[in-house]
Amino acid sequence: MIRKVNETSGGSTRLIFASFDEGLRSLAVLLFTFSADDFSERILVEALTPYWSLAHAERIAKALVELLTHVDDEDRRQRQAKSSLSIDEMIQQGEQFVLSAPGIS
Repeated sequence: MIRKVNETSGGSTRLIFASFDEGLRSLAVLLFTFSADDFSERILVEALTPYWSLAHAERIAKALVELLTHVDDEDRRQRQAKSSLSIDEMIQQGEQFVLSAPGIS
């Protein structure tokens, strides 16, 4: 998403995020806070600590930095799942899986 925002910032495309969830809106601001050039684990930890404890923010930041470091790795792309299902079908399957878990009524 960071790359998408950066690519469109000079063009005519604008991204709008709308939600009634105040927490989600606050987190979405993070997408526009960082550029790919100044993105760092330390900056991300600072941005996440209002929402998570320092320990959790550090774990989240470390995981995100690791994922973003390898986002363009061709080996990773080759291992991506190939599915003929639409996003809506995947969501429906996920919801059914959660609802069928023991103890869920």
